Formats: sequence, C-alpha cells, structure tokens
Amino acid sequence: MDTMDILKEKLRETGFKITPQRRAVIDILLKHKSEHLSSEQIYDLVRVNCPEIGLATIYRTMQLLDEIGVISKLNLDDGCIRYELSLNKDECHNHHHLICKNCSKIIEVQEDLLESIENKLNVTNKNISVNIPYSDYSILNSIYNNYIVLKEEHLDNGTFVNFDVPEDDFKKYEKYIIKDL
Repeated sequence: MDTMDILKEKLRETGFKITPQRRAVIDILLKHKSEHLSSEQIYDLVRVNCPEIGLATIYRTMQLLDEIGVISKLNLDDGCIRYELSLNKDECHNHHHLICKNCSKIIEVQEDLLESIENKLNVTNKNISVNIPYSDYSILNSIYNNYIVLKEEHLDNGTFVNFDVPEDDFKKYEKYIIKDL
C-alpha cells in the first residue's frame, strides 16, 4: 500500500472523504516530504495547480490531517508552525531538527540522540541510606559523582549518605546499607 492509499484509508476510517483540495494538499506534502513546510508555503505550492483554493482551506486541511495523525506539527521557533508527514505516530520516535543560523535550512537528524537519557529515566531506582567509612573514600566519591545525594551527614565513623540508586547498582552498596534508621 503506497502512502496516498494509507492517507486515503486514514481519512475514510475517521469518516472523511478525500476531496480534490485535500488531495492537492497531500500531493504537495508527498512531493516535499523531506521539507518542513508552513501552511503558507503549502498554500503557495498548491495554488500552482489549484488556483481556486483558499488559505483557510489549507489551514482546515492541515488541522484535519493533524487530528487523524498523519502529520506532525513542528514549532522551530521561527514564528510559524511547520508540518511533516508522520503516518505512524504511535510507532515512530521523535527525531531532532538542526537549523542553520545563516541560511535557516532545516536538517532532520534521524539518529536517536536521547536514547541513553531515556534509558536512564526508565530505570527503577531504590532509595538507600548508607554509612561509608572514611577509609572507603573512593566509594563515597563514586556516590557523589554518579548519583544525587538527598541527605548527607558526617559521623565519627564515616559519612552517612541517602541517595537513589538504580537497581542494577544496588549490590555495589549493599554492605554499607544502614538497616535501622
């Protein structure tokens, strides 16, 4: 099934028809799918072959296509909303856009630059309290460098530290855990 057929099917599924105006807009989106066009740019391109179309029709069509999930709105902080085709919003991962400061060209970055951060956020953390003897300074230093310390207190026999640790790292600190608080 080609992209136009997928778009037609999505319109039908949601109770809409593919009118000549919608087809003209979709044709432009397909021809310029590597670009990030604004409504006004789409309007200018559609008018070449469909001069009777109005800007309001373009706005309504873009809103409809967004509502049925076949395009994504992009706000690139340039004062206008831009659009790109995205037929499978549930399956696709957000990607990034680089904008040249000199010529304003928009470049898509398909690599997942945030995957490692997302993986860290999805890790289940466990809150622990430990007493690290002063002789194990390297362990204490590792905690300060790798975790957010929630509470710290210097004691006679070492440093009390409370922090959240990922379950995978829990074993490293198990022998230092304070059982009764």
